[in-house]
Order: sequence, then structure tokens, then C-alpha cells
Amino acid sequence: RLLEVATELNNRPRKTLGGITPTQAMQRLLSEPEIPLVATTG
Repeated sequence: RLLEVATELNNRPRKTLGGITPTQAMQRLLSEPEIPLVATTG
């Protein structure tokens, strides 16, 4: 039952995410090119 509730919440569009679901937001984030977290030298 807990998995059902989590799935329902993660598939509900959110105003704070511009009308997309948390699942869609995570998919977009993971599909973006990796951004270095530290400065590189060279």
C-alpha cells in the first residue's frame, strides 16, 4: 500500500515544478549532461 501512495504522489503534477510531475522532473535532471561540481585545472 505504501508503494501505491508513493507512486500516486510522484505522478501528480506540481505547480512548483511548472506543472510536471516529480518523476518527470527527476528524469529531466538525470538526462542532462553531468556538470562538474569542482573547478578543473589545466
